[in-house]
Amino acid sequence: MKDKRSDFLKSLFICSNAMLEKERKVLTCCGLAPSDYLILSRSNESPYRKMSEIAKEAFLSRSAITYGVDRLVVRNLVKRFRSKGNDRRIVSIKITTKGRLLLKRVQKKQKVFLKNGFNELPEDVRKLVAAFSPPMKA
Repeated sequence: MKDKRSDFLKSLFICSNAMLEKERKVLTCCGLAPSDYLILSRSNESPYRKMSEIAKEAFLSRSAITYGVDRLVVRNLVKRFRSKGNDRRIVSIKITTKGRLLLKRVQKKQKVFLKNGFNELPEDVRKLVAAFSPPMKA
């Protein structure tokens, strides 16, 4: 007898890999790594975001977020700021206009993928994704 939990986890793993592969293609054509995208999208949520908060929310290590922010700063997609208070170790980032425009472009491509590319996934994976996905607006 099959264990339904094991089947579910296997299907979830296959689904996430399929979705991540599609997402990597979207991000690559925009010149972003997955971690770059996470940093940009999290920094877009409020004017100044602490790097440590973003790392925790995105499940990134301190070194990964530092490396990612360095790449984004060089491309002028985010700016880095040290705390002006007592603890100068606190570093915040703010998304730039250029970063916001790139993020919008990525999100447009993601929407097209979700609308069209979803049909390329195997049927069992589509069913699993549909079960967990919020309703999509056209």
